[in-house]
Amino acid sequence: MRADRLVSILMLLQRHGKLSARQLASTLEVSVRTIYRDMDALSAAGIPVYAERGAGGGCCLLEDYRTDLTGMTAGEAQALLLLSAPGPLDSLGIGQDLRAALRKLYAALPDNPVKAYQPQSRVLLDWSAWKEQQPAKGLVELLYRAVNGGHQIRITYHILTGAEIERVVNPLGLVAKEGAWYLVFEANGKVGYRRAEELANAEWLDATFPYPQSFDLVAYWQEVCARAGTRQERFQTMLLVDQAALPVIRYVLRSPDLYMSDQQDGGGLVHLELSFESFEAARRVLLSLGGAVEVLEPEALRLSLADYARQILARYAEG
Repeated sequence: MRADRLVSILMLLQRHGKLSARQLASTLEVSVRTIYRDMDALSAAGIPVYAERGAGGGCCLLEDYRTDLTGMTAGEAQALLLLSAPGPLDSLGIGQDLRAALRKLYAALPDNPVKAYQPQSRVLLDWSAWKEQQPAKGLVELLYRAVNGGHQIRITYHILTGAEIERVVNPLGLVAKEGAWYLVFEANGKVGYRRAEELANAEWLDATFPYPQSFDLVAYWQEVCARAGTRQERFQTMLLVDQAALPVIRYVLRSPDLYMSDQQDGGGLVHLELSFESFEAARRVLLSLGGAVEVLEPEALRLSLADYARQILARYAEG
C-alpha cells in the first residue's frame, strides 16, 4: 500500500538523514521513479522532504523535523528488534510483514545509543527444532487463515492402526511448540489438538463457526503441557540400553536427564526408564536408535518394533 510505503520513507529518512533514491527503492522493493513520486506526495502533504541532484545528492529530510510514530522507549524497541523473523512465523507467510514492521521500527528509533544497534543482530533466536519434519507446503498458511477467519476445515490424518480419519473441525488456534505447529480444534463438542506435520491434508470450507467465547487458548495449552509433564499420564517404557549409546540417546531425545535404575546387565548394558508422548512417538524414536536399545516393557511396543524390523529385513532381503 502506498500510505504504508510513505511512512517507511519518512522513517528511513528520519533515521539516516539522507539516502539515495536507488537505496530507498532497493529497501522498499519499488522503482526509483516510484520513490520520486512518493517524495512529491510527502512534500505536497507538508512534510519537509526534498531531493538533491548530483553525485552527492539524495533524498533528504530537514534535520530539525522529527515525528515519533512508535511511542516506545529505546529499550523496548531494541527488545523487539531481537525478534527478527522466527521460522514458525515465516511458515505462516507473514515473515515478510514482520521484517517490514521491524525495519520501520528501526528507522524510527530515537536519537540515543541504541542507534548503534544494527538489524543484523549479534543475538539469534532459532525457534526451529533439529531436523524436524515439516508440514506440507502451504498447509500451515491455510490453518492460519482458517483460524483468523473463523472458517471450518476438513482435516485428514492417520491413526496408530494406519486407518485414515477425515473430520470437519472448528480451528480454535495455532500453537508453536519446540519449532512445531499444533492445531487446536473443536469437533463434536470436544477440544483437541494435533501436530501440523501429522495432517495428511487440510481443506478450506466456506462454512464459518462462532468462536466459543469461554475458550482460552493460553489456559488450554497450559493444561496440555501440564498433563504432558506428568509421568503417569505419558507412555512409559523400560529399556535395556548399551551404556555407550547414552550420549546419542540424550541427543535424540534432547534431554540431558535420563533416569536409570540400579540394575545392570553384563556387557555394559543398563536399564533405562523413558516416557514418551504416545505409543507412536516411542516407536518412532526407538526405531531410530536401532540395535542400541531393546524394549523390555511394554510388550505391545516390543512386538511392534520386532514387526517393523522383520518388515525392513524382508524388504532389503528382496534385493
